Amino acid sequence: IKVTKYWRYIFPDYKILAFSKQNEAWILERVLYKGIAEASSLILPTREMKQYNDSIALAIFPRCDTLNGQTFNCYDLNGLKQGYWKRQVKKVLTSWSSYGSDGDNHGEEAIYLTNHEGNYKDDEKIGDWIYYDLSNWGTNLYKEKDTVKIISYTNDGNIEEENFELNYHLKINADSSLISGQINYRLDTIKIACLNSECVFTTSKEIELIRFNQGKLEYEIFGLTIGLYDREIKINNSH
Repeated sequence: IKVTKYWRYIFPDYKILAFSKQNEAWILERVLYKGIAEASSLILPTREMKQYNDSIALAIFPRCDTLNGQTFNCYDLNGLKQGYWKRQVKKVLTSWSSYGSDGDNHGEEAIYLTNHEGNYKDDEKIGDWIYYDLSNWGTNLYKEKDTVKIISYTNDGNIEEENFELNYHLKINADSSLISGQINYRLDTIKIACLNSECVFTTSKEIELIRFNQGKLEYEIFGLTIGLYDREIKINNSH
């Protein structure tokens, strides 16, 4: 069977298991994952592929990460994300290196900061996911709880975002066809309304400020908060 790439399984350490055929035998290789695995022209037949798939899944899952006695980032037997998850960022406090007759000596002191955290159920995000600003953490005191935004996932598929950094609030329906919210800008409260991929910003006086494609929503919110539409807002509010 001819195809253009490996069947592969991504591991947490960014390595993969890949199948290739050598001397008429199927070989299971462990190789470094560099974004896109090298192309292979052959894959396993369906029945053999399923057998390998089942055996590898049993070897990999279930699994969790553990740090300082805390368990998080768990996969169940089916490889689905479950329970509490967080993404951590390594921050190096100090590092050192020395060179001598006994060789090179390198070391560092580092801590791990939580970039964002929340819960999964059957591979879907649920409840509140909290995102932190790590730029203000102290060198003497561990400081990471500067909340940038909270994204809430409801059982019916709707999403709400409260962004404290850019001072806006959004409500998004399950298929993203309807978005509403507002930006609490220093010059005015700007209303956000998106319907079927078209978005409009209007001022508190119901005057249209800008109309754009939904794909640019994040860009336009940021642009407004840095003053790109200050002139238009002032003119509209003066009428």
